Amino acid sequence: MPFIPTRSWLAGTALSLAFCSARAPVRPPLPASSPGHTSTTEHASARPIVGAIRWDAWTGDAPGHDVGLQVEHSLGPKKWHERLPFFAEEVSDTEVRVRANTQSVMDREIAYARAAGIDYWAFVMYAQDDPATTGGVDLYLRSERRQGVRFAMIVQPYTFADGDIARLVGYFALSEYETVAGGRPLVFLLGPESKRDPAWHDVQGSVHKLRERAAAAGSKAPYLVHLWGWSHAKEVVDWLGLDAMSAYSLNFDDEAAPYATLATKAQEKWDEWRSTGARVVPLVMAGWDRRPRVEHPVSWEGPNKPNALSLYYAAPTPAELATHLETAIEWCQRHPESADAQAVLVYAWNEFDEGGWLAPSLWPQIGTQRLDAIHRVLATGERPSRADF
Repeated sequence: MPFIPTRSWLAGTALSLAFCSARAPVRPPLPASSPGHTSTTEHASARPIVGAIRWDAWTGDAPGHDVGLQVEHSLGPKKWHERLPFFAEEVSDTEVRVRANTQSVMDREIAYARAAGIDYWAFVMYAQDDPATTGGVDLYLRSERRQGVRFAMIVQPYTFADGDIARLVGYFALSEYETVAGGRPLVFLLGPESKRDPAWHDVQGSVHKLRERAAAAGSKAPYLVHLWGWSHAKEVVDWLGLDAMSAYSLNFDDEAAPYATLATKAQEKWDEWRSTGARVVPLVMAGWDRRPRVEHPVSWEGPNKPNALSLYYAAPTPAELATHLETAIEWCQRHPESADAQAVLVYAWNEFDEGGWLAPSLWPQIGTQRLDAIHRVLATGERPSRADF
């Protein structure tokens, strides 16, 4: 049996938990929290807010959608099982189930994120009836724990039509929706990659409608962050009048490189973005190693490069990850004119088959080590209160 901490023990302790060392995995006990308990909002000192990307296609055999089965297949070989999150099941040495689309899993995820000090999740936006919506942000919004971690949305080219804009404006009205820069709702755009990106039909019109409808609903103007970060990014930011630049993920085609290389190059990107005159939301990389998808390709991605199996970075130690995050926080504090949102984005909470995750592990020897490490960074300062806006 795992060690079950008392509430008094948890109050003075980080997320570190004792686990029994059996071959079968043991679920980490939840940090103590009560329904409706709000994330830290009264603070003696403010730090930039820190959020993590959520990709919620861990839905298994959802009717009419096989994305969840495809990524389970990618993680099936035994050598990738160390990536499995606490809610996964190791069926055999060649088969796993990784299904997060239940209320109990979402409630546990919120509790872990809140206890680590994570301020918000950025949910990748899908159609209203998509399993990634019903098994992701919808579960979050139904959770009694949801006030512990706020949320924002990442808009995709096919989730920026009139109905999607109405959903976004509805989200803005919720007390849990994340705001920055004086109370402006935080929204990320996953593109376009250039002014001529064919995937984003009439994106200028959609941006205008979002701003117009938000104002009509009594919301402040949304703070729009462009998630691309490569060539033509500044051109797009200026063309659409976006507020800041960042990226969904970063990798630099290094071969079997240490994590320090990825972290250093990501940090150089922040300075590169700033040098264009754009405002910046620094992206922190929790890893990049998509070899599971290279070995077992998924249907929505194009062909892999011939040397794709060698293009990866070693997983970070918890201390390396925490240092990278701390550097992002300090960068925001050092460049307030460029980081006016005072926000950091982490790739990612749950991109397990791509190598970027914060969520607790299935395995006792790993447990909540990454969250423990970032908690020690985030506990040194508190996020600003809405009263500060």
